[in-house]
Amino acid sequence: MKKIAILLVCATVLALLLGCTGCGEQKAAERLSDSGIDALRTEYLLISESQMQLDYAMFDLETRLEIIPILAEIEVLQALPDYTVTVTHTISETETYTEELLFHQFEVKLHDVWINRTGAELPETLVICFADIFASSYPELDVHDHAVVSLSESRGSHTGKYHFSDETAYYMTDTGYLLSVYEERGTRLSGLSKNAFESRITGLLSVK
Repeated sequence: MKKIAILLVCATVLALLLGCTGCGEQKAAERLSDSGIDALRTEYLLISESQMQLDYAMFDLETRLEIIPILAEIEVLQALPDYTVTVTHTISETETYTEELLFHQFEVKLHDVWINRTGAELPETLVICFADIFASSYPELDVHDHAVVSLSESRGSHTGKYHFSDETAYYMTDTGYLLSVYEERGTRLSGLSKNAFESRITGLLSVK
């Protein structure tokens, strides 16, 4: 009987040890290592010099989360035809000139939405747009790609569309990790799994 009891105790201890090992592996999988992030940067490029005139661009993440209109996971459904907008520039009270600007647009599907300060329910799909002259400052997203981005409603010639509102933007890898598009300011979320990312965002929003 004593031998049986000892064997049972040993088996229990072994199970606990194996369980703890599994927990450690699960916890480690919540964030990629720095080397793991670096290995993915050839595909998910970090944009270090953005030329966009973005709202709130220089604020840290915690401040941006207080004011950005929309934060959501998007999936690119399709590229839509490019369009042009005529912009009038004023040189002086008597002199002006016009310029044709090319814009790109994409239809995207909204998945998880963490922030919506628009005052209205967001549609399931929407159109995002950006000027070609700033194309190098935007992430390259192909059909079926996922990303977490901040968005604002566009105005004027772009009414009905949305644009990136600031540098709160993360690629979502095929394995479900988030990699920052731009240099991060404030809390570092790059490299987190989607579940860990969502938990951190929810925590940051709850203290606002």
